[in-house]
Amino acid sequence: MSGLRNALVVWDIQTGVITMDNFTEHPGQVAFCGNQGTIAVIGGHTFSMYDGLKGTRLCGGALPPSFNGGLVSHWTREGSLWLVTGSVNDGNHAIDIWDLRVTSNSPLSLVESFPAPPHNNNIFFSPVSFHASFVAGMEVIILDVRDSRVLFRTEAAQSLYTPPGRFSPDGRFFACRTFGNGVRVWKNTSTGYIPWSNLQPRLPFTGLSFSPTSNSVLSWGSGGIQLSNPDNRLSPPTPNNVKSNHQQGGHLVAYSADGHIATARRENRIVTILDPLSGTPRQSIDTNMQIQDIRIVGNTVFVADGHKLIGWDLDAGGDAYNARRTIVDETVAIGAHAKHLVISHDCSQIAFISGKSLFLYDVQAREVISEYTVGEGVIDMRLSPNRHGLQLVMCGAILHVDTLGDTYNVVELEMTKDGRFADDAPGGRLGDGCSTDRLLRSQEYCIGSGSEWVENSGGGKLLWLPPSWRTVRGLDVRWDGNLLAFVGSRRQKPIIIEFQP
Repeated sequence: MSGLRNALVVWDIQTGVITMDNFTEHPGQVAFCGNQGTIAVIGGHTFSMYDGLKGTRLCGGALPPSFNGGLVSHWTREGSLWLVTGSVNDGNHAIDIWDLRVTSNSPLSLVESFPAPPHNNNIFFSPVSFHASFVAGMEVIILDVRDSRVLFRTEAAQSLYTPPGRFSPDGRFFACRTFGNGVRVWKNTSTGYIPWSNLQPRLPFTGLSFSPTSNSVLSWGSGGIQLSNPDNRLSPPTPNNVKSNHQQGGHLVAYSADGHIATARRENRIVTILDPLSGTPRQSIDTNMQIQDIRIVGNTVFVADGHKLIGWDLDAGGDAYNARRTIVDETVAIGAHAKHLVISHDCSQIAFISGKSLFLYDVQAREVISEYTVGEGVIDMRLSPNRHGLQLVMCGAILHVDTLGDTYNVVELEMTKDGRFADDAPGGRLGDGCSTDRLLRSQEYCIGSGSEWVENSGGGKLLWLPPSWRTVRGLDVRWDGNLLAFVGSRRQKPIIIEFQP
């Protein structure tokens, strides 16, 4: 048969045998009811019920006009299927509860109707508690539909929440997706709904649900599925401080040989020290700086902005108040307009771009010791994997075309033993570049073709990368010896992986 075909297909999951393959005029939502062998299809302006084992149609009919508000949720009760819809009549919004059962007469009947606030069908309903949620961009409302009593209401200063919300099967929790790939969870208590946890799934997701047998939160999308535990409680950020990912700078990650790991957001002010085994935050430092780069040498984490380089002794205490602060260099020689600032591995030098030139600043001498003309095409700069130079990502030369149609290439600048650029000369210019594939490689490892696998120098596959981690350009990848970090600005947290030699 040519063209598209609307069909309801049922498999026996134990045998894999198709027990039903029926044409349906109106595709829609599918629900099991009765002894789980009865299947209802609700869509368009009609409903139909089938025997899933025999493949026969049991009954059906037209949906009433109020069903145009759309099916909100459904559950089984006493062998029949109960449905919840939103409706509008003469400007009055309501939540309607229906009973759908296999009978020859009136299989669909209205059980109850409750008044509701305007909702644009962004409703979710808990049959356990008879609580309904109404989610808009800046607001979440939960009410008891039986007496229209508002149980919970929260507002944000800007769009934060993404409809619809979800109640857990036992009615104890309510979850709602937030902008920035987060999930906010509230707990239903005798005194009302209270904030419970703020989940941050690592994988981007489009769908959200509670597990039918536990209170775990399931999220899924093109990158895969993830199960989160709402009891892993984190304090949610205040709405006024919420900032969407595309407004934040990329992540900075620094490592030390003795196991310290530090992270920060570029142009933010907080440095977080992570436990190297669990990856959980161990120490937080408010630098009161607009961070451009971080580095760790020994037990000291160094932070630089356009004006100064400051170090914090990580062994001086367990929190920001006890960490000992040392001003290593405070000068205006760099300048507030410096871009793509990079600290050298031993923190003796700082490279930065100002105008059309690349400068190398010596911290001890407190002066610029080398300069290169780079033009206006630099979009990123980083240390080379061999630790003896810089990689500049340039825009314009047609050596690599990314999925958005932009063109990039990478220029390698080697440095001499005295810390100057090789072949340095006044007014010197950059030479030819190479593909951004260079960014996907360290000295021992690389992200291979197709960006699906991390491979060793011999081409052996070491680690399969989930789709949401993959990158074809390498702009979001940072290598440092055996450590790999994915640091894209759209990630809530960097992903850090250590490979054992």
